[in-house]
Amino acid sequence: VPAPEAVERAVRSLVAVGDSFIVLARERVQPEPEQFEAAVAQPLRRLLQRGQESGDIRGDVPASSLADALVSLVVSLLLASPSRAPEDAVALIVSLYLEGARAPAAVPV
Repeated sequence: VPAPEAVERAVRSLVAVGDSFIVLARERVQPEPEQFEAAVAQPLRRLLQRGQESGDIRGDVPASSLADALVSLVVSLLLASPSRAPEDAVALIVSLYLEGARAPAAVPV
């Protein structure tokens, strides 16, 4: 699976458990480090490292930092209001993560 598609799948999974993420974020509860590492951080790092090796993901930032940024973005946007439908949230998060905050180029008429 190409890295961008794998990122989308990972985001979809994180959004699917969004309520748990929101509760943890609002209450500032830290998950068990070993569980978070095994279930979320390590798989995301491997996915991003694979994307870096294939050239799909920028290689000038450590995969661990990219994974942290992705999780932070998911939590931040799930906490934002107004809330979005899950697929809209996934599309927004993936677009913002992979393409950045730059406005999409205008389509010539």
